[in-house]
Amino acid sequence: MPADGDNRSDEANIVRIKCFLNELCHCVSSRIPDGEFEDKWDKISPALVTLRFDPLEIGRLKTKPIDHDTERRVEEEVNKWRLDTEPRLEKLEQDVQQMKDSISRETPQR
Repeated sequence: MPADGDNRSDEANIVRIKCFLNELCHCVSSRIPDGEFEDKWDKISPALVTLRFDPLEIGRLKTKPIDHDTERRVEEEVNKWRLDTEPRLEKLEQDVQQMKDSISRETPQR
C-alpha cells in the first residue's frame, strides 16, 4: 500500500485501489462493518478523483449495490416471501374476523 502522503501520483492511486480491491476479493465474508467501509471509502474516493473520475459518479457508487445479481437475488427473495406470506396473512385476517363475528353472535345483546 502506498504511503498516505503519496496521493498525487496516478501510480500510487492505482496501487491503492488495487490493494483495497484485492483485500475485498479475498475476504471470507462480503460484509464490511460500516466504520471500516467509511474508512476505506475515504481513502479510495480521493484516489478516484485524482484519477479523473467524475466526483458525482463516485458519490453515487458509494450507495449503489455491488452487483446487479445481488440486487436481483434480494428482490427474488422478497417476492417469494410476499407470495408465501400474503395469502397466509389474508387467511389469518379472515379467521380473526370469523372469530369476532362468532363472539358477537354468542354475546347476548342488551
